[in-house]
Amino acid sequence: MIWIQDLPRHRRIGLIDIGTNTIRFLIGEKRNRDSYQILLHEVITTRLGEGLSQTGKIQDSGMKRTLAGLRKFQEIAREYQVDLLEAYATAWARKAENTDEMLSELARINMPVWILTGEEEALMAYESVKLMEPEFSTGWILDIGGGSTEVLEIKEGNLSFVSSIPIGAVVLTEEFFKKDSPESEIKKAEMRVLEEFNFLGLSSSNHDFPSSVSFSEVNVQGMKSMIALGGTGACLAGLKVEIPPSHPDFFQKVQGLFLSRDWIEEEFSHLSSLSLEQRKNLPGMEAERADILAAGTLILSAFLKRINAPGVKICLYSFIHGILASHFKNF
Repeated sequence: MIWIQDLPRHRRIGLIDIGTNTIRFLIGEKRNRDSYQILLHEVITTRLGEGLSQTGKIQDSGMKRTLAGLRKFQEIAREYQVDLLEAYATAWARKAENTDEMLSELARINMPVWILTGEEEALMAYESVKLMEPEFSTGWILDIGGGSTEVLEIKEGNLSFVSSIPIGAVVLTEEFFKKDSPESEIKKAEMRVLEEFNFLGLSSSNHDFPSSVSFSEVNVQGMKSMIALGGTGACLAGLKVEIPPSHPDFFQKVQGLFLSRDWIEEEFSHLSSLSLEQRKNLPGMEAERADILAAGTLILSAFLKRINAPGVKICLYSFIHGILASHFKNF
């Protein structure tokens, strides 16, 4: 990946994920030849892709929110005396008719940005998973974003399948999960998601998972595993343990947490039956994600059904953690 290998060797690096739903900021520092430390990890919900699925364009309001958040990140980068600051754009930049307009705004605030393909985004998600589980060798990785979902299959340590589908939690919400959506619309949403996974050629017939839903056995090398990245999985895990992402113990309690398929399906039914205000008040709910969580949960649930997985393990790292690790491997 030239966009990583050609970078100069810096000691302190700041990376920004400009996503469809959130912007995420990560600062890492090289400590010695074999290690680095994450100094900062901050996330702001800016909903850049709001209205994109209906209009095909990024709206001015989303641009303004995102640019304001990015200026804040630039200030933080100066405080931390970051040697290199770069941003990465994802699904919105691949879809929007007016991507050039947003890129021009980013240039005005001196924010260099790389537009990742879905495959590049997925490969960096794999690097992030390996940070949590270095021995991860066989199984599936699902990275649910706001505007797209990346799908990877790993076999015996090798990447055997990678793809990106053009739906995410924000896109699906805007298409189907309007206020008080009737059950018929929810069924249409499920059919849309299943069609996308069917298009990838995924089938439950050739993905053999252990019969037990316990993840203690699934971790054995050579056995299939299922890991989810992205805000949907993190938010669901927060509901499971009843603590929000802002809680100081969130990472310790949620990183690597297993959620069974049955529990996820029940949680989807529960979320779909509640009003937005009721969802916001659930113990452990991240309020900014309450309106799109049902849609993200549907994507996760449909994928688990498609590959016949008993559940999923939650990884709180994002693809920019993988990019950061790749930076520091090069020197």
